Amino acid sequence: MPGLVVLAPYDCDDAKSLLKAAVRNPNPVVFLENEILYSESFELSAEVRDPNYVAPIGKAKIMRKGEHVTIIAFSKMVDYSLKAAE
Repeated sequence: MPGLVVLAPYDCDDAKSLLKAAVRNPNPVVFLENEILYSESFELSAEVRDPNYVAPIGKAKIMRKGEHVTIIAFSKMVDYSLKAAE
């Protein structure tokens, strides 16, 4: 559907900054949260603590830089991808 934005955060940084971006976006937004991540704990980064910070929609967040393989994941699968990268 043209104009529909779908967001699926992984950690608290994503959740806070993407939710702010979703509210400000003029298009319809679907915000998907994985219930399994509710039991996980994450630290809020200093960048996201800034009240003016809003994550850009449509730009990927690099969780770990590699050299040989690129793994793309969203939501809970980010955790599994980071473990696989180790």
